[in-house]
Amino acid sequence: MRTFYPIVADLAGKRCLVVGGGRVAERKVGGLLEASAAVAVVSPLISDMIAAWEAEGRVTVVRREYTEGDAAGASLVFAATDKREVNERVYAEAVARALPVNVADRPDLCTFVVPAVIRSGPLLVTVSTSGTSPMASARIRDRIEESLGEGLDRFLEFTAEYRLSVHNKVSDPGLRRKLLAELFSDEALDAVKAGDWGSFRSRMLAQLNEA
Repeated sequence: MRTFYPIVADLAGKRCLVVGGGRVAERKVGGLLEASAAVAVVSPLISDMIAAWEAEGRVTVVRREYTEGDAAGASLVFAATDKREVNERVYAEAVARALPVNVADRPDLCTFVVPAVIRSGPLLVTVSTSGTSPMASARIRDRIEESLGEGLDRFLEFTAEYRLSVHNKVSDPGLRRKLLAELFSDEALDAVKAGDWGSFRSRMLAQLNEA
């Protein structure tokens, strides 16, 4: 089994090509839009959702079959058509151009795989089985999401502000570490999961003021 190197990429404003317009392509486009990529779709037919994104100006669609040269200038390439021969041609062009490429349902034709993702504000959690079982990745992702609970995005916003305040107001390195360690303790995460971390937040602010 191949071993992949995990990496989180900044795709904001980067051209990413999706060849195909069905449900699988739609999922790829949706994930790219969440990363603020500049998405180009090449397909004679597209799903209603992709058409809606196009109408909103979020996606560029070329309504025709894929032709060699479509991958030029792309940062990532996805092949998600129901035609094996087309997907293989997309893969061949991407490899020839040294571009990262993912071919749906063909792990042997992927130079990268897309993990199952949890997004909560600045938090990004990914789960991958190295392309061997996307369904297993999704189920494990769901279990992790259940264990985290809701409200994590607001908690992380608070921690970012608190961490900055600690560095600005507390000069003692040991006391800094103590305050930050308590901020990310199991007690804090349990309070977030329970949906009630207001008292914990108040206590942390009081400790900072005392410090």
